[in-house]
Amino acid sequence: MSKTSFKQYAAAIYGLAKRDNVQDQIIADLETVDDEFKKSPSFFRHLEYPKLSLAEKENDLKNIFSDFISKRTYKIILLLIKNKHLGWLNKIIKELSKIKKTDEQILDANIYTPYNLEETQIAKLKSILSNKTGKTIIIHEIIDKNLIGGIKINLNGLIIDGSIQGEIERLKKNISTSLG
Repeated sequence: MSKTSFKQYAAAIYGLAKRDNVQDQIIADLETVDDEFKKSPSFFRHLEYPKLSLAEKENDLKNIFSDFISKRTYKIILLLIKNKHLGWLNKIIKELSKIKKTDEQILDANIYTPYNLEETQIAKLKSILSNKTGKTIIIHEIIDKNLIGGIKINLNGLIIDGSIQGEIERLKKNISTSLG
């Protein structure tokens, strides 16, 4: 018998949500539930308590979240409780976000600079990266005071280093290879 993983839950949840075009709502609802569990870890432990009946857990869940989440999300949380996988909620949310970005052709780009970029610079970077990849780019600007100047980009694991430090390292490598 194969074990279910959080990735399988995420794929199934995303597939059903996409069918009804409610991906954003489901992800937002699940994030709301996860945030509430983080604020009240005792309630989370209560829902995982093995001696509490499923009916009692269902009732408690309904009392707390009925005004905050959709019926679909409620059923997802209930399924996780029933299958004793509520602890996977955060992993499922992260996987859902990854699936959604892949499905919608979205890439995250972490842009490291020693200073804040202007909006026009960010827009130009976004446009260039989007044209090169054919995907929608979400820019995350990160100020790195250790950079002397220039820019460093991490595009979904691909590093594009246009920083002064990166150039110095490449020069050192070229010189040592030439003298080698």
